[in-house]
Amino acid sequence: MRSAERLDGRTALLLLALPLVGGILAAPLVGLLLADVGGLVPPATLGFRGGTALVATVVWSVGIAVFAWTLSTLVVPRRGRVGTILASTTLVGILVPAALWFDAWWLEVGPSTWIGRAAAEGRWVGVLRRAVLALGLLGVAVPLASWIRAGRGGSTHDALRLLDRPRGRRGWSERIRDRWPAEAAGIVLLAIFIAGLTIPFDLAQVGSIGFELRSLDVRGASPATILLAGWPMVLLGVLGAALVTWGLPRRSGVRAAPRRRDVFGLCVVATLVLVPAALLLRRAAGADVDRSLALHLPAMAGSAMVAVSGAVAGALVAAAVCLSALVGRRSGVVARAIVFVAVLIALLPATIVAVGLEALWNRPATSILYDGPFVLMTGVAARIAVAPALLGWLMAMRCGESPVLLDRPSAWRDVVRSVRPALARSAAAGGVVGGALALGEIPVSSRLQPPGFPVLNTALLNAMHYQYVDSVLPAVVVPLLAVALAVGVVLLLTFRRGRIPGSGTIAGGFLVATVILGMPGCDASEGAGGIAPIDHRTIFGAPGNIDGRFDYPRAVAVDGERGRLFVVDKSARIQRFDFAGRLEASWRMPAFENGKPTGINVAPNGDVLV
Repeated sequence: MRSAERLDGRTALLLLALPLVGGILAAPLVGLLLADVGGLVPPATLGFRGGTALVATVVWSVGIAVFAWTLSTLVVPRRGRVGTILASTTLVGILVPAALWFDAWWLEVGPSTWIGRAAAEGRWVGVLRRAVLALGLLGVAVPLASWIRAGRGGSTHDALRLLDRPRGRRGWSERIRDRWPAEAAGIVLLAIFIAGLTIPFDLAQVGSIGFELRSLDVRGASPATILLAGWPMVLLGVLGAALVTWGLPRRSGVRAAPRRRDVFGLCVVATLVLVPAALLLRRAAGADVDRSLALHLPAMAGSAMVAVSGAVAGALVAAAVCLSALVGRRSGVVARAIVFVAVLIALLPATIVAVGLEALWNRPATSILYDGPFVLMTGVAARIAVAPALLGWLMAMRCGESPVLLDRPSAWRDVVRSVRPALARSAAAGGVVGGALALGEIPVSSRLQPPGFPVLNTALLNAMHYQYVDSVLPAVVVPLLAVALAVGVVLLLTFRRGRIPGSGTIAGGFLVATVILGMPGCDASEGAGGIAPIDHRTIFGAPGNIDGRFDYPRAVAVDGERGRLFVVDKSARIQRFDFAGRLEASWRMPAFENGKPTGINVAPNGDVLV
């Protein structure tokens, strides 16, 4: 009797999981549909460089995708000891944020090193930044390309070719004829993923579409203006999601790779993944841990809450995909729909996802949720859902012809009993991976972070921008350890068939997430009498990159003796105003490619010190 009651509980929870997963994934898209079309202005009036950004995005994404796809032939995971090493290392490369790979290399060649000083003297800092950007992007692109190849699996033509072994021109022509559609689809998908990245291009000061959309949002553009500027990325996201859904494997397994490539594959992943990870850990070990804890302990607590919500959402998404793939007809239409939406949200620029969630929840009726961490946690959960969704599909395909597909039981209790091991594995893998990804999700977190709720991701982004990374590096060890744990769990559940106890995993996590996600945030009316406005003489300026406006101001200096106010913003532009707010002068730092100013002051004789 107890067993039956427990099965009924699981059944109810799984029935609840499907609409809950749908709500998490559909929220950003529904918000975009409900966004206010008022306030639409041409993006160019706010400094959006659409043509330049599009060219830069195409050149970078296609170039990195082609190069990474070529290198991935050496790194395709396969069964065996070496294959396990390649699989674990490439999974680390995918799960760690791409911004950390950029920063790991930049800390070793940046302004504080002899390479950075030589680059500044030779006026090739911009070239150095772009070289580091390429290296950082390859750190995530090559592992991702290798898993796309592995997930594609082999074909009947490949098996026949192994038997026939055609040589010369005939062999090459047959390979090209059989493989070019899948090869082209893989490169296009990889290019779309790279084009949607924001933070690495931001740190390298390369004006990609994602970076320009983020700048447009900072300047106060309306949702309609952002969608008008980002519609090409929306179309590319739909194309990428369609490619992934079309290419979902119908059986599990990884491709075999020739052993002569093992040593080259290990060298590639060691250079792109293991070396930068070791560099980050080395610098973190030499940093001031006590100072880091003192500065970022509240942010660590906030990130822990986000990680818990990401883990719960990941477990639910993976279990929902696995369940619907096993019990659905034609390989699970519902499962494919969930994967499609999850991939779409992952490929869209983070700014568009954040704008959609803000348009959905920033309403009087939902203000208690909007003012707290709920929107942040649901946004991160939607953003990282793609990995748990794909894991859920993989677990379902490993079951092969399950009793559900053969017997078609009518009772949900019997359905759950037959697929319970696969659901437990899916929930465990999706939960661990979701939590690890939530810890390292930066662009959506920085955009949706509510006041009074610090998170480590935003602190890390600010530290990278202002070149004060040593103060936050010890905290970076936490997401790296979480990624290592997630990789171990995924490999254990994917390549081994041990029994995984997980009957209460989703239920307990769901209850915890319900409490956490419902927590209200800080309200301005709290406390005695609320918060009084700041006394001021005048208000001037607005977001923008033209004279009299500010593009993310970084520092302010007041020259009281001469009645002047100096403001330096993120574009390395300095503007001088009088105390009435009238613009007197504006100039840009001559060596802005070496770095953007983070401080400004005025000497007694009136000289401006930057």
